[in-house]
Amino acid sequence: MKPTLIEVVGLPGCGKSTLVRAALEHLRERGGSAWSWDELEGARVRFLGPDPPSLRSPLRWVAWRLESYRADPELSRRTHAVAFALRPRRWDNLRRVDHCLRQQRCTRHLLEQHEGVGVTDEGYLHGLYSLSFGSDLSPARDALLGALRCAYANVQHVVVHLVATPETCIERFSQRPPDASRFGPGTPSEVLEIFRRSASNQDVLLEALRTLGTSRFVELDALDPPDTLARRLAKLATEAPDH
Repeated sequence: MKPTLIEVVGLPGCGKSTLVRAALEHLRERGGSAWSWDELEGARVRFLGPDPPSLRSPLRWVAWRLESYRADPELSRRTHAVAFALRPRRWDNLRRVDHCLRQQRCTRHLLEQHEGVGVTDEGYLHGLYSLSFGSDLSPARDALLGALRCAYANVQHVVVHLVATPETCIERFSQRPPDASRFGPGTPSEVLEIFRRSASNQDVLLEALRTLGTSRFVELDALDPPDTLARRLAKLATEAPDH
């Protein structure tokens, strides 16, 4: 039976990581079996090594790319096609391609090595979302379909969309402590425009997945009480076919 992967998607600041942690805690308190990509940082680094070398070390960087892409040449080709549709002839985009492929390679490895359901907000969807940041994802739709079909061919894929407005996410970002991940500088109108573009790209990504018809979709309201959201996500994990 194919392994099950639950990916939580949503705008930056909507509460994805918090939801994943709370759901796993809720599930394990009741004897469930699941793992999170974030919790396996050590295993991830042992399998993949550190982040790709800086472009200022070209030989090390090329060696890293060759090793990484041998793991899945078809997905590598299709991810590059998405990147080219977004930013033709932009070499600085290769770093985002590397990040995207690294997310998927690690996810596949962890699905093979660990029992239970995978629950994460850091998989291939997150990589594609990061790849498209600052661009309009619509021109890459055809390439996107091929990449998604390739990425999720061997898993039972559940997409949990944590729905929140750009305004809500911006407000949550503004309330984060100084040492937490925060959004970059910009006027309020510029930040709002970036979040709106991000929401549009997210819609393109989810619509492409729906077109393929290979993923199950669940929507959760980010404004619901945290405990309610955690229980609903934990229930999804217990309902997974291989649980």
